[in-house]
Amino acid sequence: MGQEQDIQQASSLLSDGKDLPEGKENQQAACFSSGKGTSGQEKGKDHNSSSQGGDMQAALKAIGHEKDGPVSSTLCRLFAVWAGKRKVELLVGVGISLLAMLLGIGILSFAVLRIASSVLGSIFLGVWVLRVLGMGRVISRYGERLYTHNAMFKALMDLRVWFFKAIAQSSSAGLAFLSSGDLLSRLVTDISALDGLYLRILLPFCNAALACVILVGVALYCHAYMVAVILGGVFGFSAFGLPAIMAAVTYKISRQKGVQQARLRVTVLDLVMGLREIWAFGAEERMLNRIIEQEKSLETIQLRQIRAAAFAGSGAFLAMQLGMAFVLIAAMRTDWGLIAPIAAVFILFLLVSVNDLVAGLTRSGVQAGTIVRAAQRIMGVTAGDRVSPQTSGKKVMPTDLTIRFKNVVYSYPGRKKPVFNDLNLTIKPGSHMALLGSSGAGKSTLVAMLLGLVKPQGGTISIGGVDLSELDGEALRNHISWLSQATHIFDDTIRANLLLGKDDASEQELWQALDHAAIGDMVRSLPDGLDTWLGEGGIKVSGGQGRRIALARILLRDAPILLLDEPTTGLDSTTERAFLELLNQIEPTRSLILITHRLTGVEKLDQVWMMENGVVHPMI
Repeated sequence: MGQEQDIQQASSLLSDGKDLPEGKENQQAACFSSGKGTSGQEKGKDHNSSSQGGDMQAALKAIGHEKDGPVSSTLCRLFAVWAGKRKVELLVGVGISLLAMLLGIGILSFAVLRIASSVLGSIFLGVWVLRVLGMGRVISRYGERLYTHNAMFKALMDLRVWFFKAIAQSSSAGLAFLSSGDLLSRLVTDISALDGLYLRILLPFCNAALACVILVGVALYCHAYMVAVILGGVFGFSAFGLPAIMAAVTYKISRQKGVQQARLRVTVLDLVMGLREIWAFGAEERMLNRIIEQEKSLETIQLRQIRAAAFAGSGAFLAMQLGMAFVLIAAMRTDWGLIAPIAAVFILFLLVSVNDLVAGLTRSGVQAGTIVRAAQRIMGVTAGDRVSPQTSGKKVMPTDLTIRFKNVVYSYPGRKKPVFNDLNLTIKPGSHMALLGSSGAGKSTLVAMLLGLVKPQGGTISIGGVDLSELDGEALRNHISWLSQATHIFDDTIRANLLLGKDDASEQELWQALDHAAIGDMVRSLPDGLDTWLGEGGIKVSGGQGRRIALARILLRDAPILLLDEPTTGLDSTTERAFLELLNQIEPTRSLILITHRLTGVEKLDQVWMMENGVVHPMI
């Protein structure tokens, strides 16, 4: 696919962790990409790469340079995603966690009281109380781990679904602003890291807050006011102050770590997708060295994070030990009158019982930067400067399917030159037309607008006089069949790939669509017929056969508008002409919009329009 060369070029830009001058990036990319063009199919890949390479390279250069949203609003939006289905489960998990901590403190506290009372010769607690508390502690602790982790796994599942829907709105029609490696890093690493927000930050924080109240409350109950103040300060610093400081200190480190992880993934994808070219040019050692350099950079960042964690852990341990030492000294110096010996022993055991909790919060403070950064990267897919859909209405599709672009204006965020500047175009129902334009002229952007994926910044787009923003999105998609320049063939059977276009299609309808795409006889000749496995990306069929299967898939939908965006990308000239001749057989009742950079002469068209400088003008 065209992304192969895009990723190769982009990883060259990122290999040194900085942008390279223009020209040098192409030079480095050439070192690891072969002379594609030895066949018509390879030429098609080269064109696809050139038409998409600009956006892909810009996206990969932007790794680590995007703006972060405010932490508070990011976390609020994240919890809003979870609150829909998992609010009750997450809150119940907090309750179970607090119960487990109370039972842990209770069993230790009552053990101290029993020991102290036995020393004084007045045992007032039976062993059965400790046994009940002990069993309750074991059961509640197990239940807490099981329940909270299960709730978090469900929340992460919901977040992955939400994330997929969010990127689907911005990445369709070739308008993704995320590279494959960066997208994979967000979908896998960043979402997985967010389990720590609930399990390692929120739950321990709630436990620590309750423990602090109990600790200070016991000291006040024993009239040890000075001890209550000092222990409250020590515990507050160890459990809340130090983790907050470390979170702020390590945030920058965590950002660098996330950026470097994304760059490493791009480099690895580069190696995997370009193994043929790497072997042909004998560049194995150079590519491996590049990965080693990326790993060393990541290791350096991770070591900084580990040192910060060690420092924070030492600081918290020292603070808690000083607190215990103060209690012991206060108990021994009875002349100070700060605390009674039995109360001191009770408080010491309380401090011991919450010591692990404080240590965990300190580690969480170091990880907080990573978690917050992951949340910002995940929620960033719906930031204001992303591409936003424009179909949010409820109106049904009109019977008149005349498509009209009127005074349309659109510019990509961060680009000075507009893609469209007062664009006007009318496409009548049943007309077969072609829209020509060079790479970067805005052909794919126009497709995205017609599909309702992108909202124009000025002007209107209407069907039958109804603005696209007022139409129901699903109804619009049901009326348009779209074949993109990089249509994906799934690693599944021919039948399953066709049913993507119409999931309730009958066997007869499947064969009819294949025959209309001139691929039916080939499928019949296969031993498994419709149940033939196509392999990843349709690797088990030729490029032309894969395109015909994709054409059959859109013909199966029986939509009145066919939208073909560079449909012959990756085909040799003979196969390209044969494929385009098939389009001439499409019923005149269907509108055909062919987006391409050139015509071959075999097309039978009613209109041909040229797109340049943000406007269109007729050629015939």
